[in-house]
Amino acid sequence: MPEWIFWFQVVIAFVGYIGMVLFRKSFRLIIVLSTVFSLLLSPIYGVSVITGIEVFIIDISTLLAGFAIALLFYTRLNEKFY
Repeated sequence: MPEWIFWFQVVIAFVGYIGMVLFRKSFRLIIVLSTVFSLLLSPIYGVSVITGIEVFIIDISTLLAGFAIALLFYTRLNEKFY
């Protein structure tokens, strides 16, 4: 996979999280799309060998990202976005 796709994904996620911190409503969609985009690209990365600690960190990171997305859409925090 070309390296620019990885960096594009990183930049879009970073922009989305900055917008989330600033409570911009339109950036919630960017966060969801960057998460879906990264999940769809994960099989394309190919085979890699990682340690158990790395798997643990990746799993926790994915759970926290899902938790943050759920907070953005299904709690009172949703009302604070403009």
